[in-house]
Amino acid sequence: MSAVVRGYEPGSNLKLITKQLKAVAKATPDSVFVCVGDTIETEEPDYLKGHGTALIDGRLVATLCGVVQRINKLIFVQPLKSRYTPEVGDVVVGRVTEVS
Repeated sequence: MSAVVRGYEPGSNLKLITKQLKAVAKATPDSVFVCVGDTIETEEPDYLKGHGTALIDGRLVATLCGVVQRINKLIFVQPLKSRYTPEVGDVVVGRVTEVS
């Protein structure tokens, strides 16, 4: 017995995820997709671990699902979806609605 769900196409979530992965991977041709717990290969012994990574038993392990990015010696995981996190120095655009 199988259930039929109207408006749902099997594999539609997979298509969406694949589309997002391709968009992120276009930024760097050497990108590698990792999930939580995957070991990230490192060429240099003196690398810097960044966001989305952890050092477990001497191995660099992903703590997020996303694309591995390398900037000089820094290795981090860029998640597929993330919220904006403001930092000091960011420009903020707003509208004044009331002055007291």
